[in-house]
Amino acid sequence: MFQVTLGKVTTTLNNLKDREYQPRELTQKIRKQFPATDFLFYTKKSNKIDPNQVIVSGCYDADSDNEQDPCIEINLNYAPNLTVDTGKIDRVQLAFDIAECVHHELVHRDQNRHPRQKSKISKKLLETSNEHAYLGDADEIEAYGFSIAAEMHIFKISMHQCSMYTIYNSLFEGSAVMPNLEKHIKKYFKILELEDETK
Repeated sequence: MFQVTLGKVTTTLNNLKDREYQPRELTQKIRKQFPATDFLFYTKKSNKIDPNQVIVSGCYDADSDNEQDPCIEINLNYAPNLTVDTGKIDRVQLAFDIAECVHHELVHRDQNRHPRQKSKISKKLLETSNEHAYLGDADEIEAYGFSIAAEMHIFKISMHQCSMYTIYNSLFEGSAVMPNLEKHIKKYFKILELEDETK
């Protein structure tokens, strides 16, 4: 399924002419690849983003899902300049970032729809900082396990070369978080490899 999403977004981006697009226009072209019943796409702007760069972020809303409303929000974040030159963006990276973000949020949707007992993380560890609390949450450990596995699978790198793994290791080295994260990475990497074999 991840490969299907990646393929659709890659095709959409590759079909774009090398010209300047309004950010909203570019968002709409990508948005058409996803069902309106599940996804909301937004165009956002930030001074922290370089021209002709698109940063992808997302979130899952369990309350909206429970109400059977669109529950996954994908934000395409652009620099505040008026247009994006598609001849200058990294289409491969952008396609991956969108597919990875979408499926990271789908992991969260699955967690809500099929609750399972969470691993217990040390309360002391979670109280250390907001970043520890967020990344140390069992649901995020699983979702980022998917994200790291997807990066390994697509770019043919080891988990230690993935930026998110490096962040986790710097925050949680020696704690119970890392074996848990690596368990999820291996699980999702195997799923992605099998998905490739059956397509």
